[in-house]
Amino acid sequence: LVNEGEGEAGNPWGVSFQRMFDMSNDSHLFRTQEEMEEAGSTLEGNRFVKGEEVWLPLYEAKMFWHYDHRYGTFEGAESRSSTSIPTPGAEEYADPEYLVMPWYWVKEEFVHERNKDRGWYIGFRDITNSTNERTLISSIIPFSGVGNTAPILNFASHSSTRKLLINANLCSFCFDRIARYKAGSTHLNFYIVKQLPVLPPSAYTPTLTNFIAPRVIELTYTAWDLEPFARDVLAEVGVAQWNAWFPQNPVGPDGTPRPFVWDEERRFDLRCDLDALYFHLYDISREDVDY
Repeated sequence: LVNEGEGEAGNPWGVSFQRMFDMSNDSHLFRTQEEMEEAGSTLEGNRFVKGEEVWLPLYEAKMFWHYDHRYGTFEGAESRSSTSIPTPGAEEYADPEYLVMPWYWVKEEFVHERNKDRGWYIGFRDITNSTNERTLISSIIPFSGVGNTAPILNFASHSSTRKLLINANLCSFCFDRIARYKAGSTHLNFYIVKQLPVLPPSAYTPTLTNFIAPRVIELTYTAWDLEPFARDVLAEVGVAQWNAWFPQNPVGPDGTPRPFVWDEERRFDLRCDLDALYFHLYDISREDVDY
């Protein structure tokens, strides 16, 4: 993914890693819901607002999963230290306005100081284990504060399509199997992630991109809090391409791309399409795929 040197042999995606907020050293910057309410702030969605002051949710690794930025919520959780937190049900997932709640909030200006990308990020879980169902969990997440257990990828290129491709690679079953062989502890440290064999940009033809991008978009854009992500992609590919990809969910009359319905059966099919493709791209034999 990231090696020393220049050009495609070095860092083909122009990626660097960042731990935005340290959960220990930066803890003085965080506030709980109780503290925010005592300070007179009002909860709007999953942000706290008081006049011009905005406090953003602090995302943690346990809050997301592959193609799911609403996987875990601290709403109803008894303790932040719990290894698992409540997961939304079918009714919540079906609601594009449903938002997960963090344990902590952090002032928006502090987030701007740490990262200039104000729309959305690709993050991955630092915590893992050989006994887990999956080893590397990557997801696109909304603009927010992000704790150190979820390092984010910063890109030299602002191309949304390139980011879609790399996220598809990171989420693939084939790639996950490779990551499992490399993970030697409960942490996916940067030096390990840098060694993982992500396909270079040159591997993607226009035909492959046209196959991958709409599937990643539909799997990802399931709620309004990722509208900035959808608008960035739309601005890059254009309305005609978007509508060609999504004839059942075209851009609205006002130019707004609308979230996609959370349909478990369809989501399974879309992910199978992507997993199958990446087995081919990594030249894995059918016998090994079966294994």
